[in-house]
Amino acid sequence: MEAGKLNNVHAESLRGRALNKKSPALLGLISTRSAVSFALVLLFFVFYLGFPSILRAQFYTAADSVAIYSLLDQADEAKLTDEALDKANEALQLSISKKMQRGEAFALLKIAYLMIEEDPKAEVSELFEKADKIGIRLNDGFILALSLVEQGKQALYTAQYQRAQQLFSKALDDYFHDHPSEFTAIVYNDLGMAAGKLGNRTLETEYYLKAMLFHEKLNDWNGWANTAGNLANAFFYLNDYEQAVSYAKAALRIHENNKHYAKLATIAGNITTMYSRMGRVDSALHYQDKALGWATINGHKKNIIQVYQNKALLLDRTGDYEGALSAMEEAIKMSKAIDDFSGTASKYRSAAIFAGKLGDTTLMNRYYDLSFSIADSLGAREIVRDIYGSKAVYYSKKNDFYRAYNFLKRFHTLRDSLAEEATRNQIAELHTRFESERKDLEIERLRTAEKIRTLEFEKQRAIIAGNYLEAKQKENAILLLKQQQLLREAQITSQNVKIEQISLEAQEQKLRLQLSQQQNEIESQRSVLMLREIQRQKWVRNGIVFLFIAAVFIAFLMFNRYQIKKQLDEKNALIAIREKISRDLHDEIGSSITNINVLNELARRNVNHEPGTALLYLSQTGSHIQNISDNLSDIVWSLQPAHDDTSQLIGRMKRYAADMLAGSNIQYNVDISDSLRDTAMHMQMRHDFYLVFKEAINNIVKHSGATRVNINIKNTAMSIEMEISDNGNGGSVSHTAGGNGLKNMKHRVEQHGGTFRINQSPESGTCLNFIFPLKGSLHITHSGTHLKRKI
Repeated sequence: MEAGKLNNVHAESLRGRALNKKSPALLGLISTRSAVSFALVLLFFVFYLGFPSILRAQFYTAADSVAIYSLLDQADEAKLTDEALDKANEALQLSISKKMQRGEAFALLKIAYLMIEEDPKAEVSELFEKADKIGIRLNDGFILALSLVEQGKQALYTAQYQRAQQLFSKALDDYFHDHPSEFTAIVYNDLGMAAGKLGNRTLETEYYLKAMLFHEKLNDWNGWANTAGNLANAFFYLNDYEQAVSYAKAALRIHENNKHYAKLATIAGNITTMYSRMGRVDSALHYQDKALGWATINGHKKNIIQVYQNKALLLDRTGDYEGALSAMEEAIKMSKAIDDFSGTASKYRSAAIFAGKLGDTTLMNRYYDLSFSIADSLGAREIVRDIYGSKAVYYSKKNDFYRAYNFLKRFHTLRDSLAEEATRNQIAELHTRFESERKDLEIERLRTAEKIRTLEFEKQRAIIAGNYLEAKQKENAILLLKQQQLLREAQITSQNVKIEQISLEAQEQKLRLQLSQQQNEIESQRSVLMLREIQRQKWVRNGIVFLFIAAVFIAFLMFNRYQIKKQLDEKNALIAIREKISRDLHDEIGSSITNINVLNELARRNVNHEPGTALLYLSQTGSHIQNISDNLSDIVWSLQPAHDDTSQLIGRMKRYAADMLAGSNIQYNVDISDSLRDTAMHMQMRHDFYLVFKEAINNIVKHSGATRVNINIKNTAMSIEMEISDNGNGGSVSHTAGGNGLKNMKHRVEQHGGTFRINQSPESGTCLNFIFPLKGSLHITHSGTHLKRKI
């Protein structure tokens, strides 16, 4: 390619010298038709052949050309931007000194490229203008197209995506489409990037596939891999993750064979992001480690920093905040080592966010302070804005709305200020762009003027040769070019109008910003009022919650006290019942056992002398033993929980009545209310109720001489009433009154708050009436303590 350029330069020189030699012969052909015509021809030869050929005279050699292109190659291979710029400037100076215009143009474009890579907003328009003038002067379409490509890249880097697309398309149409080369593939790749930035993913994918096709034809697999990496990103944004990973891995294999570690690190980082989005965390971490390894081998610290930063973000997504903080701290160390102060400030902010998620507020605040300090010293207000925003989010999640509101207010204020500044910068950039387009139009005007002069010369030559048809064609071409020139001048005028329109839009934008600021201020005041109202509601809510908790606590204490008192009452009642049982056992069974012992002793003494008397004593002993057995059975039966059911009591009473009355040939009738079965009776009441019934039946059998007995038991909502009547002689009462039976029955009823009545007459017999209240008190005296037990 370098040789081709040299050959083209020598051909131009030969063509110039050939034209100079043909001049005398041409003079001999001129007729004396017109002295004026001769003079015009002479003038055209002087100005259009002689002067340009002098300008095109060469002062450089093939060795100079090799040296210049070697310097440009060294600039390409340099790892540091400053070193590359030195080589490119050296090539520029050598080209100027040797008057090698093509080398000068390439050096100018190389310097512009390096400056844009270092700072996309670098002022390089003068470099492009000089290179364009050389391209026009040499009529070199490659230089002009290459200039368009570099200008397009600057527009792409500065978010002027439509302009970038226009510049790339013009470069393709003007030169690279008709001259296929690796640059054609590069332009298609750049067009794909511009389309992607504009959100046209379909067109983006189409351009990338065209670029890859050209790379395949040229067998340029390294270029193919670069474009495949971009295509993978396009599929990623289309949510076609499988295709994205497939193309990224294909690019990875080619770069791995070529050992392009910087590109390997970049693509592995992209695959990490893809797998992370797919939820395949293990695969993402695997390629993250690969990216870190390749970046480390490459040694380019910026790549390593980016890998650590990506790792931190990945670990943050997985919830490993400690690992994320550790990775971000490594990125901070390396950013400080290369004096990347802006990057350090941003990373400190990210580290503060991770520390906040870990709950380490001390470390969080320290990192925020460091980030703010660096950003403030750099004047990086965007970072300060982001710090305010991050703090607002943090305190909002902590429900510290007062701090959250203050930081949010600062965030909005700084954001609006930056938006206004960005608008001014955008207007300035638009103005610069229109100025650049105006210069482009001026260049086109100069080229058109050059073409018109050439056509004028060719027209005069046709007239001299008598070829009037050709002269007419040249005249038409000249008119067409002049019309185009008028059209370009109209475009310049239109651009001036557009600039004025942009200025008006800028003023309108400024007014809108002022209105927005006023609205933000009103919103801020409203937020303050809302915050105060929220605080008031918070205090009210907290007060209500406190009162509710206090009420619940007091209720709990009272309920607990009630439960304790209830348990204590139950315990005391149980003690009283146990003491009563013990007393009953002692009074009833104890006396019976004493009688048994006495009777046994009397029987033993009379067994030899008076056997009949001894048998009488033994019979009485048997009665006492049966009485003890019955009493024990009654006590045990009343204590068993299985007999708490009233139906069990009714069944036992019926069996006892049947055994005692039927066995004594006494007719009886038992009438018990069905509702009594659903009535609950306390154990002690049930025991006393049964014993009173038993005592009454027993007395009737032994002492009344009755032939008929009626037993009627019914219940009301307040009491249980039992009535036992017989047709006897009243002995059941008279004999009982002489002993403890009547007193015991009365005591058992009255201790439950009930009543006991006796109705007796010689004609009708005896009627016993017992009333046990269901809602009363059980009064039991033990150890000098008076207890009340609710039934």
